[in-house]
Amino acid sequence: MSEDGTGRYQTASSGWPLNASSRDLPPIQQLPLQDPKMMREVNKAAAMIDMMMDEIGQKLVIDGAVEAFLGRDPGEALKQEVVDSIVRDHLEELGEVFLYVLDAFSAAASEKGDPETAGLMGRIKAAVLQQISARLPIEMQVLNAVLLCKSSGDRVEVVRKAAEGKEAGLPKCEPHRLQLAVSQLLDDMEEKEAIPDRKLLARLCLVREELQNELLNQAFGQGQGAKAAQELEENMRLLNQLLPTYVAAFVKDLISVGSSERRSSLIKAAFVEDPSMDSRAKVETDPRAWVRPGRFLACVQLTQQELQRRSDKSGTPPPASVMERLEAIRRESLLTLQDIAGEHDANG
Repeated sequence: MSEDGTGRYQTASSGWPLNASSRDLPPIQQLPLQDPKMMREVNKAAAMIDMMMDEIGQKLVIDGAVEAFLGRDPGEALKQEVVDSIVRDHLEELGEVFLYVLDAFSAAASEKGDPETAGLMGRIKAAVLQQISARLPIEMQVLNAVLLCKSSGDRVEVVRKAAEGKEAGLPKCEPHRLQLAVSQLLDDMEEKEAIPDRKLLARLCLVREELQNELLNQAFGQGQGAKAAQELEENMRLLNQLLPTYVAAFVKDLISVGSSERRSSLIKAAFVEDPSMDSRAKVETDPRAWVRPGRFLACVQLTQQELQRRSDKSGTPPPASVMERLEAIRRESLLTLQDIAGEHDANG
């Protein structure tokens, strides 16, 4: 993943921070395999794995013969060198589901009693992650470390230490730069028609909220809280131009739902389920019109800010019941995201 020259962050192949969730990738069965586009990506990844395994096998035979001829023991070093070389040759071609499929193949090899194949696939995975990490800009190195944390408190601690340059193994990174990277990744992920890793998406949403709070707290601590709040409001207004009307309509519908349990159920369904292939035409074919958590949270915050802005302009307090309901919806959304991300953090 690197900057593409326009200030946006891209992976070499897929647009997804693959290594960010490498320690707890969900099983391949959790991918939306009913989607033809996703199945094409899975089949493409499977073909790539077969090709890489063949190339590694051939190169090991040739290089091993050369080493033996020279009287040297090939050993494990040669195997790793070959794997690194083959991965480097194909890194730009790896799709966003490559690691999911690789994990599935590795698990199948282990179940069949083939530890050698499973071990070789493990080497491929490690090489992919290492080589992607080596290309990451500063913000993405820190973000990967943040995403591996299992609680809000741990994530904020990493952000603060990275801001001071005191986090071991990580470069110094200001929170506002990290927030920009997170926002861009969320935009890219939520543009996609299929979301392979909803746990990762949920964690990114939580990280953005935490960074936003951290930046505001930092600004208030420096006596610049009003300016920071104004900048945030302006950024949210710009974002409003990108939000689909379908998301705003969903927020409006939720305001009229009195039961917190019912609202939470509707929110979770919207976050984890896309319209079925048969019903998409009834909604909108553009995936940007579907309810994605990042845009949903932005819409809730924009609605709160707009009501407050109108109140300030008219001198009339905003309707307390609506403001309370919006804040309840925001909290319920964050709890839902924690649940999707597999977190149960009392500090979150």
